[in-house]
Amino acid sequence: MGAKSAQTIAPDFFENLIYWRKVSDNVSVPAALIYGGELSFKRSETIVYPWFVL
Repeated sequence: MGAKSAQTIAPDFFENLIYWRKVSDNVSVPAALIYGGELSFKRSETIVYPWFVL
């Protein structure tokens, strides 16, 4: 696992989150990803949030 920083979303950002969902017992909670962009959306069973909503 690691941290990445970007204003655009790359497919490899989701690799560790997808892996975690496969090995986790709690898949009912969606994964979340924070990025440097401005829009919120859902992709690959992950909710993507812009940095400023924190």
